[in-house]
Amino acid sequence: MTDLILRGGRVIDPASGHDETAGVAFADGRVKAIGPDLPGRGAEIVDARGPLVVPGLIDLHTHTYIGAAPRSGSMRPMSRGRAEPRPLLMRGVPAQGISMVFAVM
Repeated sequence: MTDLILRGGRVIDPASGHDETAGVAFADGRVKAIGPDLPGRGAEIVDARGPLVVPGLIDLHTHTYIGAAPRSGSMRPMSRGRAEPRPLLMRGVPAQGISMVFAVM
């Protein structure tokens, strides 16, 4: 059973050779089918016209800024008497569209 269909977006997937306007059907959190006329009985349909629909992309270099974090909370104390901004910074990461962080230096 299909749970979700992204319909009408430009689907680009070099691994499968897709570069076309199509729909993408998902079942149990995985791609079930890609095609122009996917049946949507019982599925949530999302109009994806305009955006690109691509498999997960990894940006190996990004900058996050404390200013994008919510103002609630406080910074954690650090040795040498300075505040440690990392917890505040990390709250700003999802607000900037970043879903995974491998290292914060």
